Amino acid sequence: MTTKPRATLLTTTELHNLDVACKIIRTTFGHPPYLVGTAGIGDASSYRAVDARLMLDAEEFAKVCPDRASWELLCLAIGAYLRDRTGLPVDFQIQRTREANERFGDRPRNPLGMGRIRAGGGDGTPNWETFDPSAIVRLP
Repeated sequence: MTTKPRATLLTTTELHNLDVACKIIRTTFGHPPYLVGTAGIGDASSYRAVDARLMLDAEEFAKVCPDRASWELLCLAIGAYLRDRTGLPVDFQIQRTREANERFGDRPRNPLGMGRIRAGGGDGTPNWETFDPSAIVRLP
């Protein structure tokens, strides 16, 4: 039996809970936060923190974070919310898209708050939009 490489170090339940908690962030800002870093990449054996990043263009960033104190408070408050909702050691930051792409654009990002079905992930899981339970053949 071959095993697929892990896309993240989080369990299915942890990733689901983080995704659900991030939905309000995506709705509020119009952009999803991303799971990044060692917990989000899955190529490490462990992680210290679950790094979640929200990227905003320069104009949006200036409105939301007009100064360093506002940026720090907002990052800490959202991080505390995500830690409380998930039980994970979340490190949340808001970044400007240009700088984030310049520094980390080559690294994987996993969008959060999208409301995806994760359990099973497709390994024998039916297409739920077209699944018809009445079509199941019953064995004698």
